[in-house]
Amino acid sequence: MNWLSRKAFLFSVTVGLYVLDWWEKLLFCILFISYRLMITQFIWSIFTVFFLCNSACLYCHDQ
Repeated sequence: MNWLSRKAFLFSVTVGLYVLDWWEKLLFCILFISYRLMITQFIWSIFTVFFLCNSACLYCHDQ
């Protein structure tokens, strides 16, 4: 068993995916990845809004 297949096996056992069919595992992974991307995009948008508001406040105070 190579390193990658061992990690995939440990992920399946840890999350409980070993009892699912292949299409259920695929659906779970797609949902998990899309959720992670959505959270990352949300954090990035909050950071961007904070940066823009902070820059606008600094610009207004300098005027």
